[in-house]
Amino acid sequence: MLILRQKHKFAWIVLLIIGLVNIGRGLFHYLAPDSGAHSVAGMELTTVEGANTVYLLAIIGAIQFVTGLLFLLIALVERKLVLVAFLYTFLENLLVFLLNFVFKQPANPVPGRFANIAELVITLVAI
Repeated sequence: MLILRQKHKFAWIVLLIIGLVNIGRGLFHYLAPDSGAHSVAGMELTTVEGANTVYLLAIIGAIQFVTGLLFLLIALVERKLVLVAFLYTFLENLLVFLLNFVFKQPANPVPGRFANIAELVITLVAI
């Protein structure tokens, strides 16, 4: 609740950085020819399912991009919503963490899993 009371004057800067990271990751997944599936994650894309994988990662990229834009808007214009943005980011990364390590562990390590863990910890501290 410290953010809500504005005791941390620079919390919006942390949200701004998270927003920029989301925009960068999102644009990469959306614009890269393979959405990062092969070039980053090393996934085999020669089967019919490969095109679906690229498509799904591009969708994730679009969502990351829009989330990043929303976080920039909050950080720069609507700072009273910073706590809501941190709660959203925390919940999102908590669910991704649980998928990666508890419920639906991937066959191969996911390249972005440490970024998700870092974002989880940063948002928990910020909250």
